Formats: sequence, C-alpha cells, structure tokens
Amino acid sequence: MADAERSKQQADELALRAHAAAEAWADASQAEVDHVIEAMAPTTERDFLMLPEEKREIYRALQNAHIHGSPDGPWFFIIARTLMNDGWQLMGITDTSMLRPQVFALQEGEVSVGIIASEKQAIDATLASLSHEDARICPIADRYWNARGGSYTDGGAFMFTVTRDGALTCTNKFGVPVHTAPGQRHRLPVIRVASPPAGASRPAGTSVRLAPSPQLSTVEALYAQGAQTLRDSDYDTVEAWLSAIRQEARPSDALRTVALGGLTRLMDARLPTGAKKRASLLALLHTAVYGLLRDVPPINGTIPLSRVGWADREMLSAPQGTDQTLVIDARGFPMEGDESLSRFLVRVYEHGWKAFIVFDVHGQRFIGNGFGPRTAGVRLDVYGSSGDYLGSGLDGMEVTVHNDAQDQVGQILKSGKLVIHGSVGQTLLYGAKGGEIYILGNAAGRPLINAVGKPRVVINGTALDYLAESFMAGDPLDGGGFCILNGVAIDHEGRVVTDEGRRQQHANAHQKPQGCGNNFSKCECSSAHLSSPGRTKV
Repeated sequence: MADAERSKQQADELALRAHAAAEAWADASQAEVDHVIEAMAPTTERDFLMLPEEKREIYRALQNAHIHGSPDGPWFFIIARTLMNDGWQLMGITDTSMLRPQVFALQEGEVSVGIIASEKQAIDATLASLSHEDARICPIADRYWNARGGSYTDGGAFMFTVTRDGALTCTNKFGVPVHTAPGQRHRLPVIRVASPPAGASRPAGTSVRLAPSPQLSTVEALYAQGAQTLRDSDYDTVEAWLSAIRQEARPSDALRTVALGGLTRLMDARLPTGAKKRASLLALLHTAVYGLLRDVPPINGTIPLSRVGWADREMLSAPQGTDQTLVIDARGFPMEGDESLSRFLVRVYEHGWKAFIVFDVHGQRFIGNGFGPRTAGVRLDVYGSSGDYLGSGLDGMEVTVHNDAQDQVGQILKSGKLVIHGSVGQTLLYGAKGGEIYILGNAAGRPLINAVGKPRVVINGTALDYLAESFMAGDPLDGGGFCILNGVAIDHEGRVVTDEGRRQQHANAHQKPQGCGNNFSKCECSSAHLSSPGRTKV
C-alpha cells in the first residue's frame, strides 16, 4: 500500500510539473517534453496498452489531470522554442485523429536540415530555395515521413534541436534519435580556384577516372550500366556520365527516348548507392532528365516529342500523328485556377493529344483532373513534386508519378491505372470506385475510406490508421476489388526488408517501427490482405 501511495504521489507531482511546463514551454526540460506532449495529445486505446507499465502509470495521471484541456482535433502544432542555455528546438505534434497532415524531413551531412510542414511539396520548395543559396544543401531530403498521432512507437511527435555549437539532432517524443543511413555522404560542390597552367603534367601515380561511354542501344542496357555506375562510381563520374548521355541524345529523338527511359528507371528503382546518398543521386538524375526534356524541340509537325511551356502555351496546336507525345515544362504555371497546369493539361487533351510528359512540377494541384469520362488510351507521366488531388476522378487514363505524391491522391477514381513510384499522403483513394493502383512506398492516414466497387490496390509499404475503413468491394473473383498491404521497405543498400526485418533493425538501433491500427474497420470486401510477418500491425 505504501508503494502504491508513493507511486500515486509521484504521478501527481509529475502531472503538476507537466501542467506548469504547459504554461511555459520554455521552462520544460527535455525530460519533461513527453509529459507536456501527452497533456496535449493523449495516448489512447491500443497504443496506451502497448506502452511500458511505468509510462502508462505516468500518462494515466497526466490524462486524469489534463485530458479535459486537450485541444479538440483535427489539429497539429509546430512549436519553436529557445532552450535554456542549450540551443533551439522545432517541434511538431500531431493529434490522434490525424485528419490534418503533418510531414517531417531530415537531411544529414556537412550541413544538416530538419523541416516540418503540412505538405511535402512545401518541404521540397524550401530545400530547393536553400540549395540555391547554399550548394552544400541537397534539394531532396534523405528522409520524409508522416507522423502517426499518439503512436506508442514514437509518440507522433518529433523534435529538431540545434545546440549552441551548431549540431542538429532529431528525436521523437520519447527522446529516441532519428537518423538517416550511416556511412554515406552528400555530394559537395567543387570550387575550382584556377585552371592548371598550360602544358602542366599530372603528378606520377595519379589517374583520371573517366565516365563510361553511355550505352544508348536500349533502355535495358542504359539502366544496367547506370545501376553499376550509381553503385561503384564517385559523384564526379556519375555527373560526367549523365552529361555525356544528354550530349549524345540531343540530336536524336530515338536516342532521347532511350535516355529518358533508362534514367527514369534509375530514378524509380531503389538501388545500392555505395557511400553516396540516394538524395544527392536523385538530384543529379532529376537535373539530367529535366535537361533531356528541355532539349526537346517546340511543337513542329510530326516529330515524336514536342515541348511547350508557360511562355509559349498559346502556340498550342493539335498533333499531326497518333504516336506523338507532348512534353510540358511546368515552370511558371500557377498552382491552381484557370491558368493552372491542370487546366492547361485539359486544354491539351481537348486539342487531341493523348500522351503527355509533365516535368519540373513544383506543387501544382489537380494534375490529371477534369479530363472527363472514357479516357482509356490517355497516358500522363509526372516528374517533380506534385500537389494535392493528383489523379482524382480518373476514368480510364493512366497516370504514373516518378516521385512521391501528396494528399488526396486518386479521390473518386472510377477506372484507369495509377502508379506512384514512392509514398503518398493522406486520404489516398477516398471514395474510389475502381481502377488499378500501385504504391511503391507507404500511405499516410485514412487510405481507401468509403471506397466501393472494384478498386484493386497494392501498397508495398505500410499505412497509418484507418486503412480501408468502410471499404465495400465485393468479391474480387467476381468483379470486386481488393487491397493488399505488403508491409515491406527497401533499405539504403537496395534490399527488400519485411516488417520482421525492419523490427529487428530498429531494435538494434533502439528504435521501433511505426505501428498502425484500426485497419479494415467496417470493411465489406472478401479480399483485404495485410502482410505482417513481424506482427507489428493490428
């Protein structure tokens, strides 16, 4: 009894301290931060039961004292504070309903960056701006992730802390560090102060590593060569190889098509990269692909590839052949509205074009919307950082995204094919009624809510809460739909990692994989498959 009284007294004291800290964030020590977060965003249901006993005892006391003061959702907070004598901190907290998206990004290197935002494209825009000012910063983050509010694994909250000596660290609610892949480095800019004098010879014993001659005979040959180059060569060699590809492909549409196909496959694949950061290699690949596409000539007769952009959009004309592809440079197009990229795509389709490549996308919304019914045979490839509602309302056309996608992808999708070579944000396929959908990475919260009919969905990674809630798909063997969640990831060496392997890796690093719950609730489909060898999902 004495121990119980003492434990209750300690919990009450902690609750009082958390209350005081909530009144003044600047006074909360790092050890108290998770108590403050718990007072604002309480851990509930299964997540609460999965906590260690000592955490449950403290959190129960905190909830008894503060749950009436917890803000009503949906919400998320981004809090900046000065730590007493210790530096500065940026903190993101997500509520347990997860109706408001919150995205985190981390880049580690000579210059490390941590960003919190409501949209991934906002993070990409920030990194692009920072990279323009400081070339040591990569325009692509090493890691992007969505928070799962109230999670027992990480608390649904993350903190970026900069110490007085300039070091950046990332931790979750429980103080567990978050890192990127070890043993790799970003590409750093080379500053050449002066050229060597004419006639100067290279010192004995040194050599120059030449880039391999591009194998532009087939897409497969270029891809195979590229996979080896990305793994074994240094950044300078990779950059020289990409430059040679662009140079050799410039005079010929046939060679340009092979180059685009090979480099696109390298962007989409998850390959071993040796000591190089995948983010830096992706930045080089994006630059090379954008260069190839900007070399495409303007609309002119029956050439297979024609290009148009914001400046010459009024020069749009109908295609002269059935196998022509229109390349659209997204720079300059507004995010939405009558002059937006999405409305221009509809105009292009109404002029008779059936194949499109859109590149250098930087947050434009509604891409692939508004094409109308019966669009089978129309194909759209998207390169860049796309905005919300991509591919919503499709009825037959095929959309492929060579990157991550954002929130509200594929809403009320009726038919067609949607392929995402990355992860997706909140409410994927809300109210969808059909189509084939393939997601290489993860899905954030609430995918396939209220979907009906025959959507056939494969998500290779994981999903946050409420996957396929009220999904009414019928019998997949008799025209119905299904959803498969494979629960796998691909590590920095290009190896497929199952939930069990991921659990063991995180255990070795004193971290846990992010759990998910409330999946397939009120679901009426006879084929909803959740692959979880490590039993980390419910």
